[in-house]
Amino acid sequence: MKTMSSTIGAVSTFIERIMGFSFENTSPTAFRGHKNDTWKAIPSIFRDEYTDAYNNEDSIVRDIVSAHPAEFESDKTMFDRLVRMQHYSLPTRLLDVTINPLVALWFATEENEDKVYLSNGRIRNKKTDGKVFIYFVPDNRKRYYDSDIVTCLSNLSNLKKKQKDDFLERAFIFFNRNDKMVNIIKDFDDEDDNVEQLYYNAGMEKSHFRKVINPKHFISPVYVKPKMSNKRIIAQSGAFLLYPHHPELTKKHQGNDLDAHVETLIVQARAKAKIRGQLARLGIHAGSIFPEMDKASEYILAQYNK
Repeated sequence: MKTMSSTIGAVSTFIERIMGFSFENTSPTAFRGHKNDTWKAIPSIFRDEYTDAYNNEDSIVRDIVSAHPAEFESDKTMFDRLVRMQHYSLPTRLLDVTINPLVALWFATEENEDKVYLSNGRIRNKKTDGKVFIYFVPDNRKRYYDSDIVTCLSNLSNLKKKQKDDFLERAFIFFNRNDKMVNIIKDFDDEDDNVEQLYYNAGMEKSHFRKVINPKHFISPVYVKPKMSNKRIIAQSGAFLLYPHHPELTKKHQGNDLDAHVETLIVQARAKAKIRGQLARLGIHAGSIFPEMDKASEYILAQYNK
């Protein structure tokens, strides 16, 4: 994903910039906000602190469903389960995004401090800038929740580490092969145990799943429009980027027709409080972003403790 950046200090400036953004005559697809502008937009399962989780991803999925079957009873697909796991802060290969830029801006205006180590050996806290990511996803990487591609990418979570690593390595090799796509797909599917395992997992949730896998679908993330199945997704105008592997691996193939374009806006640390106040006047606040009773209660109480 290619990235460009600039700075803003007020909601009006932010809206003006968002309205002016375009890439190859298209408007932004989705947005994401970080309270710290140095943080990378990486799904939690691929972050350094969750290496063990990635190595045991298939077991984590089964353990949480086994421990709380009632919570997952209505989930028909692996993607549904990943969405629920994400909601409860388990590491997944999903990256939360929103189609509402003001929601992303709200997350980027959360106060945050980093430790700064001075030359005299002292440490001081410094407030950090925030960042809003603006994603332009090509149409060939946009899917709905019930897409076969989404089914396949989601079910990578059910493979053991060696299975998914071998599968993805094979996908990269075949993607780079100089041949007709019909031959690449045929050879990729031919007598590979890891492909067969993925077919099996996909067939468990879709009885009429078509056993054809194109390796190019495992090179870049897809943008997924989910079911509006929980209050938080609705409140945050939520969607997801579903990743087959660590984003760094995709960089090898930047410039192909699967590549997403990303621009960013830096939110000045000194402007965060002012922007949050402006957003509240527009109806974007903790009570609207997090509709659960406990979060709404915290927000209401905070209004009377100023």
